[in-house]
Amino acid sequence: MKKTILIFIILSLFFLGCATQQQATSEEMNHTFILNYPGVSKNVLFEKTIKWIGINFRSAKATIDVKDKEAGSIIAKGFLDNVDYGGLINGNCFFTLMADIKEGKERLIFVPNSIRMMDVEQSFSDASNMHRGVQKEFIKMETSLDNFIKEKDEF
Repeated sequence: MKKTILIFIILSLFFLGCATQQQATSEEMNHTFILNYPGVSKNVLFEKTIKWIGINFRSAKATIDVKDKEAGSIIAKGFLDNVDYGGLINGNCFFTLMADIKEGKERLIFVPNSIRMMDVEQSFSDASNMHRGVQKEFIKMETSLDNFIKEKDEF
């Protein structure tokens, strides 16, 4: 009887371990970039970031939720269309961009909010294996902003 109970407990633990699946936390899905611009003022970085959002997002007025020049904070909502999630799977991603700007430095945090794929909306944390496709898009956006700030002659 003791052997049967012991075997049952061991098998239960084994199957319980196989059945659980760790999902990515929301913090693991965030993508943070630090950009350095020695000698560039906070005001110049702020204005260029706002301009870049206006050029690259659908509508700066519709997407910018917070624009606090004194605090150096920008929060905007964005949308990525036709993201390659690997293989034959493509979809869309709604995200939040948070920019914290100081003298000569900017931190960008991209937070994926939800994905839409194959006409089924899902929480992004439920689709953690697809964050690589979104990460590639965020890297492209970070590079685009970095190039936009560097190529202007206003320094």
